[in-house]
Amino acid sequence: MTQEFLQDAVVADLKQLFQGETLKNSAGVERRIRVYPQDLPIRAGADIEPEPVEEDLEAEQPEDQTTEETETEDVPEPEEQTPVISPDAVVEPEPEEENEPADSGEAAAPTLHFSETDGLKRPVSGEVLIPYSMNSTVYFSTLDQFKCSPALVLAAEQGSAVTACAEGRVVDIFENEEIGQAVTMELGDGYQITYGQLEALNVTLGDHVDQGEVIGWIAAPTRYYCVEGSNLYLKLTSNGKEINPEALFR
Repeated sequence: MTQEFLQDAVVADLKQLFQGETLKNSAGVERRIRVYPQDLPIRAGADIEPEPVEEDLEAEQPEDQTTEETETEDVPEPEEQTPVISPDAVVEPEPEEENEPADSGEAAAPTLHFSETDGLKRPVSGEVLIPYSMNSTVYFSTLDQFKCSPALVLAAEQGSAVTACAEGRVVDIFENEEIGQAVTMELGDGYQITYGQLEALNVTLGDHVDQGEVIGWIAAPTRYYCVEGSNLYLKLTSNGKEINPEALFR
């Protein structure tokens, strides 16, 4: 008998036992034996499902694997490509922006010109109190002394108007104890003229003044000219050198 046949016979007998059949032992005593399925032998190809094996909860856990952080690779930015210009292509130059002069709202100051042949207009009608004299000394009554005179001193009533001898531009306004309040005007070509012993000025720094325009009015004389009386102090220079204004009156 083959091994497979023997296994089938044993299984058949055991199934009867499992179903509760009574068997007798060698002494003739009947006993009921119950056999459980897990005690049955399993042959190859039997349709008996094995009892599931409980998983060992304390089974060895897999070793912790360090999760490596995936580093984001820096993706290089695409390089700007310089356009290739064909040698036959005609490249038009970009138009240049024109720098327009700022509109200041004021007309450009006219260029001044003066020569001694143009002459000067008398600023006041009074007589000469102290003449211009740089080659010899002249007498100053208030100071009671003789000295050189770099300017012309003309008699003028206090409060009378003083007009411009020539066209010019106001470049300085100042005051000192000798000639009081004064205005210096540029005439052009290196010539400047100063008006002293003034009050209530009619011009400001930078003004363009026409010939004959009122500059201001005659003030009370300073203590340097109190004996001579009220007057106009008039000084003319060419490139810083004093010249005689009286010689240019027309």
